[in-house]
Amino acid sequence: MNNTLLSKLTLIIPTFNRQAYALRNMRYWSGREAIMHVFDGSFSAIAAKELSGLDDNIYYHHLPISMVERLKRSIDFISTEYTALMCDDEFYIPSALDACIRELEVRSDLVSCMGRCIRFNFTKQGITGTIGYPVMENYTILQNDPIERMVAHMYPYIPSTIYSVVRSTVWKRSLSTFLQKEFSAFAIGELQFELAVCYQGKSMVIPKLMWLRSMEGEPIRGNDPSLIPENTFQKWWNDPAKQQERSEFLNIMGAILAETVDKIAELSAGVKKALDVYVQGIDPKLGFTKKIKQIILCFLPASLQIPLKSILCAIRKNPLCVEKSIVAVAKDMADTGVYVDFQELSKIESIVLAFHSNKQGKQV
Repeated sequence: MNNTLLSKLTLIIPTFNRQAYALRNMRYWSGREAIMHVFDGSFSAIAAKELSGLDDNIYYHHLPISMVERLKRSIDFISTEYTALMCDDEFYIPSALDACIRELEVRSDLVSCMGRCIRFNFTKQGITGTIGYPVMENYTILQNDPIERMVAHMYPYIPSTIYSVVRSTVWKRSLSTFLQKEFSAFAIGELQFELAVCYQGKSMVIPKLMWLRSMEGEPIRGNDPSLIPENTFQKWWNDPAKQQERSEFLNIMGAILAETVDKIAELSAGVKKALDVYVQGIDPKLGFTKKIKQIILCFLPASLQIPLKSILCAIRKNPLCVEKSIVAVAKDMADTGVYVDFQELSKIESIVLAFHSNKQGKQV
């Protein structure tokens, strides 16, 4: 890929006991322009022979410490203008990342940009998938007031910045809201990051396929206080016994994000308002399919999530989220005006097929 801006990007991958997936990603990005840092919390390091042959844009760090501590370390290794967080088993399409960077280069008011998503899985029928987050179509957070941006983003909530290309100064500051103290609410770090990015600037999702979200393996759960699905954010937010924790949480958010001391209270109140809206949006009498979706995300094995979601889609008669071959799904997306790099998608499909054929998903 010539004349890209990917040299301005650092990809950060935290991983734990999923070294085969991490290696797959390192090999995919080896020799490309972007810099990748992998922070592995597994008890044993990846064998040196497995890492041999990787180009010097790939950095592997074996750090058998908590996820929070690994993410803290990651900040020190970022020297590029842009940063993106990445899951160890997922793929970003390079041309779409480049397009996101170019959008950020020409629009100084933007701090975050990402493309569209397809969920994929390895099945007997090959690599299949569905359109991920169809609500991301034309999604933007462009309000001028930072508090209004946070509130607008939290309802209806769409995770549009956590896996986006972000200006590195904004990325580091946003991540710091979670790293100062980990609270015992599931995925609270994602919400903190999303709020922090929205406070610092505008964001958008461009019509290019960027994110291939893997449903191949089981997600890592229960190893950190914020990775226990049963401890839902809404339960934590509404628990009278957690009042002191919530006050501390809001003070941290305000202190890190506020430009001046006199703005801390106002910002903390803004964060509370945004999260009140978020909780109100997910708590009251959920529809049947939304309740099923929550159960799926928290408890169902990842390998079964796409098929069951396809059934729910069929019930709702939504053709855009029925499971098909990944190329067919991409063509459906392209028919709606989304640019798809089919050449790179085909390459990734081959990598995933070879991975399951040769490695069978085993850890190294």
